[in-house]
Amino acid sequence: MSNEDIPGSKKSTPAKDCFVPINAIIQGDVKIGPGTVVASRVEIRAEEGPIVIGEDNIFEVSASIINRHKGLTMTIGNNNVFGIQSHCEALKVGDNNLLEVKAHVGPNVEITDHCIVGVGVSLKTSEVISPKTAVVFSTPPLRHVAIEPMNSELMGPDYLRETIEKYYPRNEQFK
Repeated sequence: MSNEDIPGSKKSTPAKDCFVPINAIIQGDVKIGPGTVVASRVEIRAEEGPIVIGEDNIFEVSASIINRHKGLTMTIGNNNVFGIQSHCEALKVGDNNLLEVKAHVGPNVEITDHCIVGVGVSLKTSEVISPKTAVVFSTPPLRHVAIEPMNSELMGPDYLRETIEKYYPRNEQFK
């Protein structure tokens, strides 16, 4: 679905070398940085404010990014991975973070740099996740400081981009 389908919607502006498949939903004022890969059935919705996405991010199948902060810009840094069916409403996500499968980050959470939100973890309280922190369980949240920063090269953005491009047609609006 493109912005033209939504009355009064602002146009999205993707970088030339990002990949967005035809079955992804990008709505509202969304800027997508170079090298970013958006997989099948991803939803990125700027409902109440714009979304600015940095470089070399990966949005895996059915991830959702939603800005419900009226008049505020949601900012996502560089080299982040949003896992399958992850959901993020945080106004700020730094660099080199991993939201694993079905992780849920609420609107009052800020993710700094080099953080991991574990599989199925739900963060809903108002908090800032410190740099190099891994939240591995959500009831109660168990946290530890990572020994080494995450290596974003191991996440395979080139492989993911090649695989997605083989099986899903590119959305011509985001070429």
